[in-house]
Amino acid sequence: MSRSLRPTRKPATLPPKRRILIFAEGEATETAYFTHLHRLHRERVIIVLDPRHGTPLTLVRHAVDERERCLKAERQSRGAGYDEYWVVVDVDEHPNLAEALELAQSNSIAVAVSNPCIELWFVLHSTDQTAFIHRHDAQAASKKLYKFEKRPTTEALDLFVSAFPEAKRRAEKLDALHRDNGSPEGSNPSTSIPSLINSITA
Repeated sequence: MSRSLRPTRKPATLPPKRRILIFAEGEATETAYFTHLHRLHRERVIIVLDPRHGTPLTLVRHAVDERERCLKAERQSRGAGYDEYWVVVDVDEHPNLAEALELAQSNSIAVAVSNPCIELWFVLHSTDQTAFIHRHDAQAASKKLYKFEKRPTTEALDLFVSAFPEAKRRAEKLDALHRDNGSPEGSNPSTSIPSLINSITA
């Protein structure tokens, strides 16, 4: 058979990568953590970290504006937006958190909240934490366990990946504990970061 008559092989078509835009309250810790997850899963997902940081309400407003801008651009065929828009925040002592969560829900913005702070999520990779904990104590416990203060070390990031199933189980256990004792959803201690990571790794 001549070369010109040989059947041509169609190139394999890969499914498009999902695109996730994340607005994070903290600059160093969250950026390092989610950048690491992006490197691990970049074959199937694109994670973009918005450079802006701030309070929950400020970040949700940024996310709403960015989603509206992207949707407008898509309608005009001027680029692709994102499949998901996430805001990652701590409870801390933010006075407008409830307003931020309501605004996010009404505008299809997902929010991952840690109460009291993201360090609780890190602690759950190594141990249970079922009692109320102040953010300073959670930060101190995380620092003691993982030997970093703001930017996670390579060793800590690797542990967070390998111990994710156990940390997720502990976070779900906290949710069940609050339901059983009648506490409001998201009470201290709790974190919904596993929902975001499940989306990244789906």
